[in-house]
Amino acid sequence: MAFDLTAALSSRSSEIEKSANMSNQYKLALKALWNGDHDQALEIVTNAIAENPDCDDRFNCYRLWIELAAGSVDLESLQILAKHLMLRGQAEPESSHIYGALRGLVHFEMDEFSAAQLISNACSGSDVTAFALELEQLVTNRIVDQDDYPALCRASTPLVDYFHISSLAKGLLQAGETKSLQQVLDYSTEIWPNSPIKSEFALHVAFDNSDFKKVSEIAKNLVKKNPENSTFKYYSGYALVKLKKFEDALDVLKKASSQLGEIDGEILAMISECYASLGDLNRAETFIKRSISNLKNQGFPYTKERIALLEIEEKLRGDQIDPAIELPQMTRMWLVNLSPRRFSEIRNGDMSEVANILRPMGNEPKAGDFCFFASTANTENGNVQWKIGAIYTIDTEPMWHPTEGHQNALTLVSRPESCIPVEVCLVEEDVKNEDFHAEHPYSFGVYELEMGALDVITEATRLKNEGSESEVVSLNGKVG
Repeated sequence: MAFDLTAALSSRSSEIEKSANMSNQYKLALKALWNGDHDQALEIVTNAIAENPDCDDRFNCYRLWIELAAGSVDLESLQILAKHLMLRGQAEPESSHIYGALRGLVHFEMDEFSAAQLISNACSGSDVTAFALELEQLVTNRIVDQDDYPALCRASTPLVDYFHISSLAKGLLQAGETKSLQQVLDYSTEIWPNSPIKSEFALHVAFDNSDFKKVSEIAKNLVKKNPENSTFKYYSGYALVKLKKFEDALDVLKKASSQLGEIDGEILAMISECYASLGDLNRAETFIKRSISNLKNQGFPYTKERIALLEIEEKLRGDQIDPAIELPQMTRMWLVNLSPRRFSEIRNGDMSEVANILRPMGNEPKAGDFCFFASTANTENGNVQWKIGAIYTIDTEPMWHPTEGHQNALTLVSRPESCIPVEVCLVEEDVKNEDFHAEHPYSFGVYELEMGALDVITEATRLKNEGSESEVVSLNGKVG
């Protein structure tokens, strides 16, 4: 599909002049953003609005403020900003539609999707602004997996705001419109010649294609132009590790880690990998332990890092494993018996609503385990038929909730076109129902499957795909 971007990208000379005439504070704030100094950027842009609330580029300043608050996950600031924008819209009726669209962006960043969608609908009309189009594009992308026609393509006036140009480029990339994307990126370098946007898009394309030599070249150039940007250092270090240039990777990654206060578990793990590959196992052990500690404290899975620690300890001590090590757990399989209503929601719900969920599972399922969602029905001969409708992986350790009990965060792995029929034989293992404590998985309708369940279900899927409707495979589930 060829997009007509004439209106959105036309009159370049006038738009270049507009960007040049924006306040020095706004330009400095953008420069700080590109360099990775978000605190400085936020201080500059908020001071600019405080000093001159009616400045010509106030809407661009607010848009940058939203981006910075969202990037730091500062929900309190976003809530205050939403109220402030409402008051400003009331005080300036002629600009209320722009303030409204900005407020919709705030609600979107706070994950208050219904409010963002409501405001987006209210902002639609003949006199729609680029801020409203950006909001519409974000809302649409949340509803559908891919928007074939990004809303910002409909801009009736040339785009000048940095985030409008960036959002349009992202939409075109997702739609696979490389020719139109190149037009936008070329336009962006004319409007904002010092921005890294063109290089960033090239970097992500190379990263997706696993072209780590190209990723390394682009990231190195980005770091040179924006020396304080830790994200660019991360990509540079990651690519160098993939290219097995461990000494160069160490130099970059240690600088990035220092900038971030040595709290990024993934960067610490890569530093450990570099030391291990260079033969310095003691330092590798130190950094992988820091990585595990940070990932654990931040609620992220760390199974891969635990395995790396075990391998390092084996090399250091041979068979004498450090007793302080938390050994990687064996992956366990869980079968969840859902109610017909909940099963229907999982099977038929919008992918955005079921891709990541929280569910009470009891205190035994752990990060890295697999979970099979199923429902039961009686067959004609009176037997109970189980049908698996979705497969999830468990992302977190059990998290305590005062009313729901222990629950886990789950990520959808597969939702087959048709349900997978299986027979389940529940093995009680000499445990009576009344002996189960309140947080046992069985109390939540969760049963542990015996080893090999994944292979059995894979075979069931094959039979289903081949049309062998009469073939039903059997699983054994442990009640206790």
